[in-house]
Amino acid sequence: MNPEQALERLREELRERGVFTEDRDGFCSRAGVMMLSLAPGVIVWIGREFRWPGRDMRLRRHQIADAAGAALLIASLVEETTETAEAPVRMEPL
Repeated sequence: MNPEQALERLREELRERGVFTEDRDGFCSRAGVMMLSLAPGVIVWIGREFRWPGRDMRLRRHQIADAAGAALLIASLVEETTETAEAPVRMEPL
């Protein structure tokens, strides 16, 4: 499975778990690495494996052939991240 196919498979699996992405959320970096931006601080790199920062900001890895397993782990992280995100602070002029 190539990275483009893995990206689409991951997006399908995430969608089944209630994590919806837009076309612009998936992109190719300058270095040619496929990436999927899901929430603040949650970016998935897609190459020979899926990689993303975990809750402790350590890099997590999952085999590319198991998009469903990766989606399960990533979906719980996205849910936790979006639940704990604070509302933006409204700035008033002085």
